[in-house]
Amino acid sequence: MVSVIIPVYNVEQYLRRCIDSVLAQTYTDLEIILVDDGSPDGSGAICDEYAAKDSRIKVIHQANAGVSAARNAGMDLASGEYLAFIDSDDFIEPEMYEQMLAAAEKTGADVVECNYRMGQQTNQDSGELFVFTGMEALEKMFSWERLKDGFAVSPFNKLLRTAAAEDIRFLEGCTFAEDALFATELFGRVNSVAKLDRTFYTYYMSEGSAVRSDYSVRRADEVGAYCRIVELLRGYGNEQLYVYMKKRWQMRILFHWLECYMRRSDPVFRQKAKQLKAQFRVSYDKRERIYSKGDRVKFTAFLTCPHLFYVLYSSYLKKKGYEKFA
Repeated sequence: MVSVIIPVYNVEQYLRRCIDSVLAQTYTDLEIILVDDGSPDGSGAICDEYAAKDSRIKVIHQANAGVSAARNAGMDLASGEYLAFIDSDDFIEPEMYEQMLAAAEKTGADVVECNYRMGQQTNQDSGELFVFTGMEALEKMFSWERLKDGFAVSPFNKLLRTAAAEDIRFLEGCTFAEDALFATELFGRVNSVAKLDRTFYTYYMSEGSAVRSDYSVRRADEVGAYCRIVELLRGYGNEQLYVYMKKRWQMRILFHWLECYMRRSDPVFRQKAKQLKAQFRVSYDKRERIYSKGDRVKFTAFLTCPHLFYVLYSSYLKKKGYEKFA
């Protein structure tokens, strides 16, 4: 059985389409867990309506706690041999779980991933099935080419054996990069990951999505997730990936500091900027031989003269065409 976990929040306009796409699956041994995360609209009622019609559907109603908490609640209730996730404003093709389950059984992989499309995007699928070790999949996931021939950080285009994720959960209170942290921990412990080069999932970016919304201090949540990713990679012993991700983590700290410092007239952003600077100071050890001379100059300037760093770096971004600094 496949347990399909769908976190639901304020999506009454799209929720029926999502649930209908799961009910239309050619593979029918499903447990569909709808987690109503305190939706203020009619989403919760829609969940109950569908549960009354199909015994495979279970509904959890909880106070709003975020997508990570909703996914975790679904995982705690799941009883299937496999787990799958869908975002409630997205939808899937009818043969998705039948094809991905067949790939899992054929390869023995703990995780199977398919392609996804953004809206009306068309992918050039080969239909081939590839198998990698967990560490190879992890390296491909963090490659800049991941959307071309690698793995996505997202959970929604994956089918995974429940046993492989038995004690892994999403980082609650975090709405950015929580999926990358989950995938890092998952890939780091499994023997193999399969990639089915076919598109079964359609990702719909609604106006209220976290990715699309204006900048807020919540976006800096990813700094904490990246910190834990770096710790995991160091434990895995993959030095090259550890160095790459540590630098990426530090650059994300600088990015969020820049965003917050630019809005420093607001005390909330001003306080977050201070916290981010303190986090960077703890993360940066100039004795580590992983930094170029340019890195050292940039990081030292940030720590000693943050306002000058802001002026110079924002000027650089302006030249690069970033409109908010124009």
